[in-house]
Amino acid sequence: MTAPPPPSDNLGYFAGVLGLDPAAVPANGEVMAKCPFHPDENPSLSVNVRTGLWKCHAGSCGRSGNRAEFERGLAGTGAPPPVVVTPEILQSYHEILLRAEKIMTYLTEKRGLSLPTIEKFNLGFDGDRIWIPIFKDGKPVNVRRCRKPGGTGEKILNMAGSGAIKIYPEESLASPVIYLCEGEWDALVAVDRGLPALTLTGGAGSFPNDLAEAFRGKDVAILYDCDEAGRRGAQKAAGRLTGVAAKIRIVNLGLAENGDDVTDWFVKYKRSAEDLKSLIEATPEFKASGEVKTRNIKADVLGVHLAETGEGQYAYRRLKLKFHIAGKDLAPYLVPQVVNWTCEMGQKLCAFCPLARANGAMTRQIDEQTPDEVLEFLDAPRADLEKGIRRACGIPEKCPKPHLEIGQWQNVEVLRAIPDLDFSYEGRSYTIRNLFFMGHGVEPNRTYDVEGVALPSPHSQSATMLIYHVKESEDSLGRFQVTPEFIEEQKIFSEGLV
Repeated sequence: MTAPPPPSDNLGYFAGVLGLDPAAVPANGEVMAKCPFHPDENPSLSVNVRTGLWKCHAGSCGRSGNRAEFERGLAGTGAPPPVVVTPEILQSYHEILLRAEKIMTYLTEKRGLSLPTIEKFNLGFDGDRIWIPIFKDGKPVNVRRCRKPGGTGEKILNMAGSGAIKIYPEESLASPVIYLCEGEWDALVAVDRGLPALTLTGGAGSFPNDLAEAFRGKDVAILYDCDEAGRRGAQKAAGRLTGVAAKIRIVNLGLAENGDDVTDWFVKYKRSAEDLKSLIEATPEFKASGEVKTRNIKADVLGVHLAETGEGQYAYRRLKLKFHIAGKDLAPYLVPQVVNWTCEMGQKLCAFCPLARANGAMTRQIDEQTPDEVLEFLDAPRADLEKGIRRACGIPEKCPKPHLEIGQWQNVEVLRAIPDLDFSYEGRSYTIRNLFFMGHGVEPNRTYDVEGVALPSPHSQSATMLIYHVKESEDSLGRFQVTPEFIEEQKIFSEGLV
């Protein structure tokens, strides 16, 4: 047999796995329990919680060893069902704590907890670790076993099979204002000062999606530790709560040393609950940082000839001109004009999403103010359309939550434009352009006065225009009239031929 491990936390470990009542453990540490390595109706396993040695007395099993071998055995055969933590067991540990003078001094002087708070939350002690019972709907579902001062091993251990992240203490959720702390001790010391504080039992970097809904409509102040992990965790928490909580504030405690926390605020720096409230009130609300980027299309309209629409100085400028339509495609494009986004929120990426900043509902117009998008969507396969709209609206591509609906479609026609018959070619070449009209109803072989935005095609970078206004105009043939002056001119011309 290999040497037994140090007895540190043996009582807490075996109590968590086997459901032992510490009040029933005799002075020699010998207890009987049901063996997890075989079907055991009557307790056949003897365990010494001081040494960690154990032996099953059932003839069908007969296994024995030290704590390390017990742990390996559970890993190899599958851990036993999670132990139900009963109020009776918790009360036994609580009574042990009340008699443990050094631990009580630690809780009151170093953790800043009063006796009423210690009793209200039924804190306990197993001889090696301090117990913080976790309740869900009023029933104990886990125990966070915290390392005692000077103890070794992990900082916090969960009961076997009970490590799912919970809100603690859950009664603080009844308040419309929530002080979200980084750990159980910080939440308890704030509650001790009369504040509606709570924490998540997974640490600063953990915020499961299903827990975000509990904060809906709340005014949440995030009070994480003064270190890099705390700052990152606060941003993640804010992202989860964006669009769910009514208000979010990431509060910088402004304490002197790296790693200082809410407990230090009250215990080390002797600051009050009113001081903390004042700091929170002075903290600006957190807003999602995502922005919808659009081009700045100037309002002024410049008059040009068709040949000039391809010049760089006019890119993304509003232009007015006259041209003749030599032809157009028979079938127009259908492009989204109004897109509607909705989202349930509660994701890490919410902190960077304009949809979250709009509280989960956003409408976006796709028009002459966003000419690149109009032209980009012309040839987009249906499978790529949502990706393009996401990109245009600034919504993170990898987030699975947003839901898209096309609220309205618009026609976009392809026109083949040539200069008006009155066009003067002095210093200019004859120009043919393929232009795009947001609408329908223009006819070939007619001349129009138009306004539009000049830009490069997003697919080929060739110069083009997106036309948003048209008005039919008379060309030189349409304006021709036979006047007396014209007849006299023709007489002179005909006499000259005789």
